[in-house]
Amino acid sequence: MNQANEILELKRMNSALKESNRILKEELERKNTLINHLPCTISWINDDLDYLAINKELEDLLDVHNEVFEAQKVGFIKAEGNPFYDFIKNFFDKELDFDQVEYLTEISGEKKHNLVMAQKYKGQKEAVIIGFDITDKKQMESKILHDERLRSIAELSTGIIHEIKNPLAVIKGSAEIMSIKCEEKKYDKLGQFISKIDNMTDRILTIIDGLKNLARDTREDKRELTPLSKIIEESSLIIKNRVHSNGVSFNMSNEIDSSIMINCIEGQIIQILVNLIGNSSEAVAQNAEKWVSLDITEDPQHILIRVSDSGHGIPQEILEKMFNPFFTTKPKGVGTGMGLGICRELAEENLGSLNYELFNGHTSFELKLPKN
Repeated sequence: MNQANEILELKRMNSALKESNRILKEELERKNTLINHLPCTISWINDDLDYLAINKELEDLLDVHNEVFEAQKVGFIKAEGNPFYDFIKNFFDKELDFDQVEYLTEISGEKKHNLVMAQKYKGQKEAVIIGFDITDKKQMESKILHDERLRSIAELSTGIIHEIKNPLAVIKGSAEIMSIKCEEKKYDKLGQFISKIDNMTDRILTIIDGLKNLARDTREDKRELTPLSKIIEESSLIIKNRVHSNGVSFNMSNEIDSSIMINCIEGQIIQILVNLIGNSSEAVAQNAEKWVSLDITEDPQHILIRVSDSGHGIPQEILEKMFNPFFTTKPKGVGTGMGLGICRELAEENLGSLNYELFNGHTSFELKLPKN
């Protein structure tokens, strides 16, 4: 009787084991189906940089079968100059459980923006790597940046027209006087008026150059060596009238060495400065003391551009959000709330940084850019 019971118990256990295996198999199939149909690439890699497995999305992307990957190391297709290889190698070299990176790569002749996130497990011996194609997101961001530049120009248009009308009036007046002097055959002061016309023409051209740089679509632009003095002059002329219209004084605390060059996308740096100076002038427009200053300093590796104003700091609740997309303290319908977020992204795109600090008791933003 005991033997019969034992046989029945074994059959029951065997049946339960089969059912558990069936459930486990179904669960694994569901997970594999999910993993292989997620709109992202997934790979499992160990600290020797060996591929352990990949999902179907990565197979299809590179047209390489899973079994081929499992016998290869990271970078077997291309290691040198491969941002993914560099990221994974550095990730396992660091004492980090999680890291992420964005980079641009080319696949089948097409440029792609990627966001890659890595999470270690098994005592940091292995990691799961998840990659997202964020090309559409980046293109949308670029379009938004371009639209923001156009919006800035529209907001500045009245002041810019005023800035151009003033030198045009000087040119017209000088030309009329020169005409009269020539009729009277009095040529002794013609050089003086020619110099005025020349200077005012240069001023107009500088304003136009600044507008072109601010308006241009910089999505495909590459960084180029540009005189810092040119960027500052163009930015100042574009924004100056808007600052003055708020009853705010604008000054530069030091002269700019004309030999200082920065490796940048010129239109993007102009946009940063126009936004910072414009924001500062609006922030202090209702203050008793109203001023905005721009100060240029250097350290061995960087050019430091500081925009300060007569404000006495930003409240903590705003500090925590002010670089977030679409955050604004302006009334509804005034501004997009994207200014500072855009400025920081543009600074980083130019290998620099943008940070807030209370400087000598006043509100300030420091734009740090690498020297050429």
